[in-house]
Amino acid sequence: MTEIALPALSLRNSAVAKWVRDQDVAVDVRSSEELGVALASGVHPARVTTYADGLTANEILFCTANLAVGRVVVDSTQEVDLLCSVVPQRRQGVLVRMSDVTAAPYGEADDAIDAIVGHRRLDLIGLQCEIGAQDQDFISYPAAIGHMISAMADIRDRHDVVLTRLALGGGRAVPPGDWAIQLPKIASEIDESLDDACATLRFPRPTVTVSAGLEILGQEAA
Repeated sequence: MTEIALPALSLRNSAVAKWVRDQDVAVDVRSSEELGVALASGVHPARVTTYADGLTANEILFCTANLAVGRVVVDSTQEVDLLCSVVPQRRQGVLVRMSDVTAAPYGEADDAIDAIVGHRRLDLIGLQCEIGAQDQDFISYPAAIGHMISAMADIRDRHDVVLTRLALGGGRAVPPGDWAIQLPKIASEIDESLDDACATLRFPRPTVTVSAGLEILGQEAA
């Protein structure tokens, strides 16, 4: 299964917010501002993925204890420690962010994975990465998927944990130009890359979430 996640700022458009609620679309919250927009829009918390590096400790506490958001993305042991200190009496789904410069062993990401696996109220459910032009970003979906599935297989072998979610960030789900034409091509590229990587490593195909940029809604939403 592959799904699209919209940035929370897109929910400023009331028509988009209604569509997201009606269709149960996933939403990314990466900052305090986006958290406020998501709350005001009435989107179901279970469909929200929050990024710990963009929120304060109190906001993370609110997201986990009060809202019960579906997923939290972390990229350091400090963020895991913070999450451990505020997570309520329930299992919180967590994804660890990987980068193009991490190779097994995965450095701080590996430490974060160990910390999550060792905590009884944190549930390591997947990995997240960015596709883009930054130094630590992957340059393409195939490159990211190959790396991520390899990391998932390694985590399975080391921790006896099968991850079920792969989040591809960076907003490249909607490229410049005619996204209505390009998006099916990207979906096909992702499917083929997943099939190849999962078959090669004998890893069960995870659910994939592709983060879209505001371009999907045009300048009005931005």
